[in-house]
Amino acid sequence: MSKHVLHTEVCDMLGIEYPIFLAGMGALPGMPRTGKYYTGTSIELVAAVSNAGGFGVLGAGGLTPEQIPETAAEIRALTSKPFGIDFLMPATIDTATQEFIDKTTAELPQTHKEYFIWMAEIKKKYGLPDAEVPAYLKRGISPDYVREQFDAALATEGPVAVCSGVGTSQWAVDKVHEAGKLTVSLVGNVRQARRVAEMGTDIIVAQGTDAGGHTGKIGTLTLVPQVVDAVSPIPVLSAGGIGDGRGVAAGFALGAKGVWVGTAFLASRETCITPECRQKILDASESDTVITQMFTGKTARCVKHPVVDEWDKSKFKSLGMPFQIYFIMNLCQGMEQTGKPELFFLPTGQVAGMINKVRPAKEIFDDMLTGAVKIIKGGDLEGVTAKEG
Repeated sequence: MSKHVLHTEVCDMLGIEYPIFLAGMGALPGMPRTGKYYTGTSIELVAAVSNAGGFGVLGAGGLTPEQIPETAAEIRALTSKPFGIDFLMPATIDTATQEFIDKTTAELPQTHKEYFIWMAEIKKKYGLPDAEVPAYLKRGISPDYVREQFDAALATEGPVAVCSGVGTSQWAVDKVHEAGKLTVSLVGNVRQARRVAEMGTDIIVAQGTDAGGHTGKIGTLTLVPQVVDAVSPIPVLSAGGIGDGRGVAAGFALGAKGVWVGTAFLASRETCITPECRQKILDASESDTVITQMFTGKTARCVKHPVVDEWDKSKFKSLGMPFQIYFIMNLCQGMEQTGKPELFFLPTGQVAGMINKVRPAKEIFDDMLTGAVKIIKGGDLEGVTAKEG
């Protein structure tokens, strides 16, 4: 059997065989998962994608600085191939001091008293416990803590790239480059793309609103070619709505040099979300997700959720990241502890409507690869004729 060839410049940059990336999906309270680490991408899933020839990325926003080298070592024990690590980075990281974050957070019960009254009513209505949030998760989106996570990642043997799924800061790009690693930045519009390009980001992910988790307002089909044109010659990855070879091929047609895939792999056997969460993805149609700022303060797409409906009815404005997370995490921790799937926070893209069974990550990967190669070679465009003359 002949071997498939799907190669772009990002393969050479990262030392990988195929430009198919596992999105670095982290975890927040309310997103039940199995295993000892607070992440949406298990060690096994990262290794499986890298072993298949792609680029696995560990979602490390919920990991302590001490756990980062530990997880990297566990991934390296399962694969000799390149992999990356992804963090949450609040937009305030460059400008806000830790003292300002701490002071503002402590004042929230007084400055936003009505929010906490609403939360108490929601807890009572849905039978949610007053759950204790682990101390490290409370720190996980503060400036000082993010810097500690970065320092740990940069000193760790294993990851060859550091990815930023929410925001990108100049200090982070510079530190990653000083450590001899590459930077990958996610953007949701052309303005953001130009900003991270000026910072010196090595690879830019243009993620359309179709995507799960933190996402913008512009569709993938519209966004990707505009970002490609705006930041050339920096390579761009296409993200949002990619679930099979057709989506991979479409990304290349739009000018991308690779694809960034989340939801399709979230439904794999190797993922560390619970079986109930995987079933929610299988049951979801393309219209069963909503975009909300309730969970993190930034727009995020997730499976429809009754408490999100309650939030929308309240007409409250988001407190922004990181303050919205500080406000909501106790409620989310209670949701997680109920064991009720309808109350789980599950970031999911609209591509969920294409996913109807749980499969090994390698099978998902290979189907994407095979389907994309077939289309690109001109063998699977039924009913289409194209020629010159």
